[in-house]
Amino acid sequence: MTRKVVTVDPHETLEQVVHLMETHRIKRLPVLRGERVVGVVSRANLMRALASVHRGTGKDPANDAAVRERILGEIEQQSWSAGADIDVVVRAGVADIWGTITDPEQRAALAVLVANVPGVKTAVDHLSWDGDITPT
Repeated sequence: MTRKVVTVDPHETLEQVVHLMETHRIKRLPVLRGERVVGVVSRANLMRALASVHRGTGKDPANDAAVRERILGEIEQQSWSAGADIDVVVRAGVADIWGTITDPEQRAALAVLVANVPGVKTAVDHLSWDGDITPT
């Protein structure tokens, strides 16, 4: 374990996050708001964003950010989403849903929820069910 933990704040640029990960040879960066940990940015998060970039930048990236926040807010309010680890990347109205679900029925519920959020044109499922993972 390291004594000097490298962290970022929630408004850090993508370029700076990548630079820190490469420079310090780390796979995850804690995100701090003040002295409070509010999240973690991982290489997997960067790969998810990269996988969604192929659509190019939408005409209104601010709207995509608002759609993402609405989706995450709706997911958070659902009792059936407990235990699921979900992230969403929205580009040009296309919502890429990433993460791990704990119940296969969450997949269908998420598809319906995301499709009904205003501003979503299409949802792309990249979810994995923790039951799909076989111990080695």
